[in-house]
Amino acid sequence: MTECLYQFDEPVSPHIAARKKIVSKVPDSIGTELIRAKIPRDDDPLASIHKTLSAWARTDIDFALVETAGGAHSPAPNGNSQADLYRPLRLPIVLVADSRLGGISASISAYESLLLRGYDVQSVLLFRDEYYQNHEYLGNFFRKKSIPLVSLAAPPAKPSQTDANSLARDEEAMTSYYQQVSQESDIMRLVEDMNVKNTKRIERLEEMASRAQDLIWYPFTQHYGMRPKDITVIDSAHDDYFQTFGTGRTEKPDSELRPTFDGSASW
Repeated sequence: MTECLYQFDEPVSPHIAARKKIVSKVPDSIGTELIRAKIPRDDDPLASIHKTLSAWARTDIDFALVETAGGAHSPAPNGNSQADLYRPLRLPIVLVADSRLGGISASISAYESLLLRGYDVQSVLLFRDEYYQNHEYLGNFFRKKSIPLVSLAAPPAKPSQTDANSLARDEEAMTSYYQQVSQESDIMRLVEDMNVKNTKRIERLEEMASRAQDLIWYPFTQHYGMRPKDITVIDSAHDDYFQTFGTGRTEKPDSELRPTFDGSASW
């Protein structure tokens, strides 16, 4: 049996954690051999996330969140930007903005970085800070782009002690905080709005092939007998990443949206 050790004295970036501290403890006939774990490629976490979400989609789970570590450009385990790492999945984004000094610039920069990569930023969250009032400025900024922003009261301070009584009080305070936030904010409406936007997105993609057949003349194509099913609908394209809407070539696809390789490359 292999025992994996994950020991960190303090929080570190994912790329540092991957290369510095993760080792495998492998018993053998002589003793124990320590082997440094292999840093995962981008394909590994992507495949794992896709597999998990696809399995959940076939169950009663209606809503799932993939939480990233840090900001849009925080490094992934292999050192690449997380904005680039997750791009092939093209998941809708809930941007967690920054309420601190300098947070307005950081939040807008993160939004524009995601926008350039073809992400759909569907909503923005941040804590209210009455001194800097970033939520007021950012609320107006994103409102002009038809992106709702929900500002939340700051959570209770974390206790300085780590004894059982302090931890119990902290858990009770956080439970009360979550209940209050769910009742007094628009957080649940935000989830409902995301569900509506996702439904409309799929409806647009379902109609796109028929609209394209009516409106577009395709060069070097015999249009006689062409049907909407013959047209590949591209949901998004950025750099080497293409995502197309299901073409019906597989009877039971894992997803209606799938990565696609452009084999023509001449246009």
